[in-house]
Amino acid sequence: MISLDPVLTPQAAQTTDQFFESGGLLETHCTAEEINFELRPQQQKMARAIADAASFGQHLVVEAGTGVGKSFAYLVPQILTALEHETRCVIATYTITLQEQLIHKDIPFVRKALDRDFKAVMVKGRSNYLCLLRLQRARRSGSDLLEPEREKQLDAISTLANNKQLVDGSLQELDEQPDHQVWGSICAEHGNCTGKRCPFYKECYFMIARQEMMDAQVLVVNHSLFFSELALRAEGAAILPPYGYVVFDEAHQMEQVASGHLGIRLSLYMVEYWINRIHSDKRRGILAVLKDGKGTFMADQVHEAAETFSSPSAITLNSEPPKPSSAYSHRRPSKPTFR
Repeated sequence: MISLDPVLTPQAAQTTDQFFESGGLLETHCTAEEINFELRPQQQKMARAIADAASFGQHLVVEAGTGVGKSFAYLVPQILTALEHETRCVIATYTITLQEQLIHKDIPFVRKALDRDFKAVMVKGRSNYLCLLRLQRARRSGSDLLEPEREKQLDAISTLANNKQLVDGSLQELDEQPDHQVWGSICAEHGNCTGKRCPFYKECYFMIARQEMMDAQVLVVNHSLFFSELALRAEGAAILPPYGYVVFDEAHQMEQVASGHLGIRLSLYMVEYWINRIHSDKRRGILAVLKDGKGTFMADQVHEAAETFSSPSAITLNSEPPKPSSAYSHRRPSKPTFR
């Protein structure tokens, strides 16, 4: 006899059905925790569709309104599939609020309801972590690198690090947020990382966080980190460990974030930011530390050229007004951005 459904239902999909069905794992856990339970057919349908897509290597787009219970509907099948295939799943969101909800509320709830042992971590970009080697170098450079007020912020961070008062060494851990120029001079960066040759390698905050990622089965990231990591992979580098499945929550924001990281963008602000890191108008920066007069002169030239390039007089406009059907716009933004 020929079976009408010759494809066996994956174990993850079966367990997903058992989780959301009436009298299933979810209702049982809610009853035990004295939480009101409501059977949601849309949630069941969404969860099974995600389980099937993950099991058979397919793409899936889901649009669901408020009250469906979307986070549980993708967390349960993704976690079960990742555990079944001994791999990792990535959950990418747009907002930090949703990331924290997943890590501190939804995932712990699912872990208890499933009664499965797995590890979930919230992944932060490399630049969110303090680099102890760059901190040491910045402290040695002193007033040549930063202004007195910003140097005080550097001293405060150095004191916390030296006294072992930082847990994960991330920017978000600091009660008083430092100026972006201060943090930019001491944060971990791919281009400045010396890897295992670094004297602080064993205590490196980023490397410790990376090991946490390697040990986890669920990685919660934001859209920005995910697509910046894709750009890094094109250059042969990576932040995330290997993974098998990805869910994009808040996907209506995804296109804008992806184009920002995978495209090319040039603006006066960006040029000024990088020039000021090596040489500011107050004669501070890396070039001041190196006492590099020629480099300082070239940095000033680049800064002047960027201002000239982005000034209104540098933009030539068509003398005739565009036709209504034309895609050309004669309006110039207040801060020109060139793509």
